[in-house]
Amino acid sequence: MNLIESSKKLINDLIGKKDTECGNLIIDLKPIDPIAPAQYEYLTENKIPTVEISIQNPWPKDIEDFQVQVRLQEVSDWVSQTHLIKKEATTKIPMVISLSPERLYNYEEKNLSLDVHCAYTDPKNKKRDFSDSKLIKILAKDDMIWAINKDGGVQDLSAFIAAWVTPRDPEVQKLIHSAAENPEAKSIGGIVGYQKVKKSRTPSEEIEVPSNDLVYRKTHLRQGASLSGVLKFVRGGENNDINFYFLDSYNFILFKDRKSFEYLLEGIRASSGFLFNFASTEENDYYLVFDNRFSALSNKKVGITVNIETPLSQKEIVELQAKAIYETIKQNGMNYVNTTVSFAPGNSQRVKRPSDTIKFKGGNCIDGSVLFASCFEAIGFEPLIVIIPGHAFVGVRTWVDSNNYIFIETTAVGTSNFEKALIPQEYVFSEYKEGLKYIDIKKARELGIKPLT
Repeated sequence: MNLIESSKKLINDLIGKKDTECGNLIIDLKPIDPIAPAQYEYLTENKIPTVEISIQNPWPKDIEDFQVQVRLQEVSDWVSQTHLIKKEATTKIPMVISLSPERLYNYEEKNLSLDVHCAYTDPKNKKRDFSDSKLIKILAKDDMIWAINKDGGVQDLSAFIAAWVTPRDPEVQKLIHSAAENPEAKSIGGIVGYQKVKKSRTPSEEIEVPSNDLVYRKTHLRQGASLSGVLKFVRGGENNDINFYFLDSYNFILFKDRKSFEYLLEGIRASSGFLFNFASTEENDYYLVFDNRFSALSNKKVGITVNIETPLSQKEIVELQAKAIYETIKQNGMNYVNTTVSFAPGNSQRVKRPSDTIKFKGGNCIDGSVLFASCFEAIGFEPLIVIIPGHAFVGVRTWVDSNNYIFIETTAVGTSNFEKALIPQEYVFSEYKEGLKYIDIKKARELGIKPLT
């Protein structure tokens, strides 16, 4: 903190402690200071006043017509109230000033004057009039306050980070569309959110089968997986055909004449256009076999296309989409900027909106967590931002309302692959016991914390 900032802080501290005499009344002002534009509307909607005015009346008689007006210069009109001030008592008047977010967002950071005007008739029937002002710091539009001092304690405001999670941001939507083209996403039909899907892959291959020999192609299938395909062509020998069969690990033929049977080892004479399909009743290794032992002289060349559809667990469905988003962000370029997170009351931190993180290709742990959470919420996932002292990372539920999560170290996106960026759930729950906070974006929305516009 430089000399000018230190002086300003000292002056504000002194002003904040000063009681101002208004006739025989003593008035004390306790405003929100600083004001964070992104959080202000929510705070006032939830009955946290812009300024609390404390009036101490030493007279043995009530003041019946105490009028008070407040405004924040440049960004509000006057707000007026009339109150009864009880005799020999202290009355607290909370006042909320309606501030235009659009006007507040015009500032990067600025001190504005909070003006107060009081008028009343004292017990001696004398008109009293008083005005005062106090400088209030207006933070930049993307500054986040993590906590404030309130009523002798600390009020945690970390849930407000959900406001920076902006799923409808055009840059986020563009990123999601790019992620849908990622091979991991395409294998399940795109970015599908929490939907039950199977992973599909369609390998093609040309296989050379020597005369008097056979060739195996091994594949592993889960229970419930399906395999289907076509021999696109068979070339070689007089009839351009080959013996073809599909074996399980016990050397039983699993289909013959396009139907599923269990036969001892014997081939199907197949030629170009031969179709086959199979559904696995158990997880096992299986083998496509191309048998040319009936031909003593001619090699055969076979072209084959196979489609394999594999049922996935809920966690796998979410991981594949999270990986597609991670790899898309990585391909777009993302550099980690080392900036720690301070949670001390009154401390503010600039948090980039996702569009800025994408634009500038970098950010700190909070910026990256906000970007990933925005992408996840945009596709219907339920993300959360995990905060530990000095750091943050992102998580996402493995299914709707699940208690199981995938955690991702977003600062690794510039240097590591997706698998290395994963943080095991057991490690998070066991390692980060002290100071661990979860900002559940779904619950934050239910509380009324909406995305910034």
